[in-house]
Amino acid sequence: MGHLGILLTIGTLLGLAQSHMFMGNPPPFRWREVQDIEELGMPLNGFPGRYGQQPFPCKGHHLDIDGPGGIPGATWRAGELVTIQLFDSTNTTGATMNNTHGTVHSGGSCQIAFSYDKGSTWVVVQSYEGDCPRVREDLKGQVTNLQGTNQDFTFKVPETFPSGERVIVAWTWINASGHKEYYMSCSSVTIEGSGEPTTITPEGPPLLIANLQADANNAPRNDPLWSKCHSNEETSVIFPQRYRGLNPVIRAEKVLKFEDFPGRDDPACASDNADTLAALRRGFNMSTTERESSPPDRSFDGS
Repeated sequence: MGHLGILLTIGTLLGLAQSHMFMGNPPPFRWREVQDIEELGMPLNGFPGRYGQQPFPCKGHHLDIDGPGGIPGATWRAGELVTIQLFDSTNTTGATMNNTHGTVHSGGSCQIAFSYDKGSTWVVVQSYEGDCPRVREDLKGQVTNLQGTNQDFTFKVPETFPSGERVIVAWTWINASGHKEYYMSCSSVTIEGSGEPTTITPEGPPLLIANLQADANNAPRNDPLWSKCHSNEETSVIFPQRYRGLNPVIRAEKVLKFEDFPGRDDPACASDNADTLAALRRGFNMSTTERESSPPDRSFDGS
């Protein structure tokens, strides 16, 4: 059975769980064994009463990179156009997505980034400003949760990228409406580029981290990280220059109110800020309810 067929089966078994959007193709870490679709689609902020704030990066799922769960789901060549696909609570994309109860939060702004060193460092390749994920065509520019059927996002792998095995590709999303959240889905891919495979991430813009707390027990507005690195209600973020990516930004034409990121170029909001990464590790709270389906070890050691 192919990737989509397996996902359709899982989606049928699980029903229409109240999940959010996530990168489903290439297949994300843990999609094969996940017991709860919410685990793939929830933001790093978690879900109140069930999951606490998750670790950056990848909710800690990137720790599977060296095992069977890290087998690459795609092979991409430097210089070629590639496409990721976003899935919803049905664990599918396109016409089979839930068209009556969406979770796109009026779109927002997204980034595609790569890590060659198991999630320690990141380089942004592509930023999408506005309408990411895409809302339904007749609702663009409005507050809505209903998604469009086209959730394919295409970008160019930089021609200068080196070869790499088990390279992590991440899709991040700062939603436009609803609770201010930060989503991150991660997958393993092979990059066919120049030279022998390397474990050194190419130089370039870091990821913009938004709407997370240094201490998950704080009220957001009292948290030192959130106060510097949050987005505003009902806005589609315009990324500061240092975060925009190696490729030109792709900006939607009709969106829910563009606004410059309030944190501007504050270094605290960057994925290369050691203090921020340390704070997000300390603030990690895997779940407010222990579940039998949880893997035995989900500690985040930054590797």
